[in-house]
Amino acid sequence: MAHFHSNALIGASGQGEAEFIIERSLRFNSDDTAYLSRDMSSASSTYTFSTWIKRTDVSGSDFQYIFASGAAGVAIHQDHTLYVFNGSSVQQTTAVFRDPSAWFHLVFSVNSGSFTLYVNGASVKTGTAASLSTTANATSIGRYMGTGSGIYYFDAYLAEIHFVDGTALAATDFAEY
Repeated sequence: MAHFHSNALIGASGQGEAEFIIERSLRFNSDDTAYLSRDMSSASSTYTFSTWIKRTDVSGSDFQYIFASGAAGVAIHQDHTLYVFNGSSVQQTTAVFRDPSAWFHLVFSVNSGSFTLYVNGASVKTGTAASLSTTANATSIGRYMGTGSGIYYFDAYLAEIHFVDGTALAATDFAEY
């Protein structure tokens, strides 16, 4: 169980004694090739992925994929930027996320193929996203499927993971800031 106490990085104002308790967090370790996957029944072009992230390995490989579906997804690049790949083009944030002691909230909201990427409630990138893949085991949390085998595994803690198919939601639908 992860405990958050009046930490501005997770949305509390720092005023008062607010305590946030998040249960059932997961530890993803790339050496263990840990991931979650799901077979999608339709190639939806509208969906939302939300999670709290605390990085554990900031030296990592080229990419550490947080969420992926088919040949597309959201990753942390080796330069510590967030990286959105839609299967043919890349969109990267200018902000970096390299503090292994900080939790941050990420929302990847896709509406009819257009995405908004939020970090701690603020929009940090927009662009074109891919639809969900219907290939078996291709939609994953914690890895990228590549050409049929898992690569680019994630090193981090994830908590309060939500995936909503068919609805594009904003960051405010998941967290308090």
